[in-house]
Amino acid sequence: MNKSSCPEYSGGDILKELSEECRKSGIHFGAYVTIMDWHDPSQECWNESRITDGHDKSEYVSQLKGQVWELLENYDAEVLFFDGEWVDWWTEEDGRALYRFIRTLSPDCIVNNRVGKRNPSDGDYGTPEQEIPAEGLGYDWESNVTTNDNWGYKKGDENWKSPQWIISSILDIASKGGNLLLNVGPDGNGRLEKAPFDNMSAAGKWLERFGEAVYCTEKSCFKTAVDDDIRVTAKPAEEKIYISLLETDPSKKGRIILPPLDNKILSVRELANGRSTGFEADEKGIAINVQKTEKQDYATVYEIKTDGFEG
Repeated sequence: MNKSSCPEYSGGDILKELSEECRKSGIHFGAYVTIMDWHDPSQECWNESRITDGHDKSEYVSQLKGQVWELLENYDAEVLFFDGEWVDWWTEEDGRALYRFIRTLSPDCIVNNRVGKRNPSDGDYGTPEQEIPAEGLGYDWESNVTTNDNWGYKKGDENWKSPQWIISSILDIASKGGNLLLNVGPDGNGRLEKAPFDNMSAAGKWLERFGEAVYCTEKSCFKTAVDDDIRVTAKPAEEKIYISLLETDPSKKGRIILPPLDNKILSVRELANGRSTGFEADEKGIAINVQKTEKQDYATVYEIKTDGFEG
C-alpha cells in the first residue's frame, strides 16, 4: 500500500490511554517490542546476516533502546514482550546487553526470552509459540497462541478457538506450570469480531466460577500420569489440590483414579457447589466417587484438602 494513501493519525496517545486504563482496572500493563522493525529502511533485507548496506547497527540499536526507555519511563510497562529476534544480525550478546539495560531502568520488569535468541537463559521466561509443550518446560514459560490461525487480523480466517479449547488449554498449561497468552487481532478500526469475543467471554464466565483451580496455582503434584481427561493443579500453601475433569460426564466416568499422596486427605468436594464427594485413599492410590456429580460446562472441578503438602 502506498504510504501517502493512508490517513495520518491525529488522535491522542493511544498507548498512554491503554496503560492508564489497565491500571484503573488492576491489570498489569505490558508492551510488545520487535527487534526487527518492519518499517525501518535498514530492515529491507531482514533475512541477511547484516543490516542493509548504508545503515549502522549501533545507531539502530540506540534507537531501539530509546524506544524501550520510553516504554518503561513514560508508560510504566511492567512486561516487555520482545519478538523479531530471528534476524541473523541480532546476537546473544546483543540480547544480554539489552536485558541489562532494561534492568537498570526497571529491576522488576518481566522480559521474555526473545530479548535474546529464545534460549532458556535469555530473559525471564520461555515463549513456545502455537503449541503447548507436552511435558512443560524446566523453567518459567508462557504459550503464545492465536484465537484463530493467524497473528493480528486476517480477514476470512474463521477457525476460531472454542471456549472448550480455551478452558482445556488453560488447565493443561497450568497443570504443567505455565501461562497462556491468547492473541486477539482487532481489525484496522480496533473492532474485535463477534466469535472470539463470545468465546473468550464464555471462558471468562467459567473462570469467574472456577478460577481458583487456575489462578495462583502450581503444576501437578503427582509424579506419575493421570487419565487423559484429567488435569491437576495445586496450592501448596493452602494445602489444596484441584482435579479438573475435561468435557467428560462424571456420572458416566464413575470414579477418578489418582496416584497416592504422602499426605492425608481431609476432604474432597465439588467446586461448583461445595458438596462433599466420597473417596478412598491408601498407599496404592486415590479413588474419588464422582458418579453423582453434575457435569459442568467445559470442565468439572474437585478440590482436595490435605493435611500438609508434599508435592
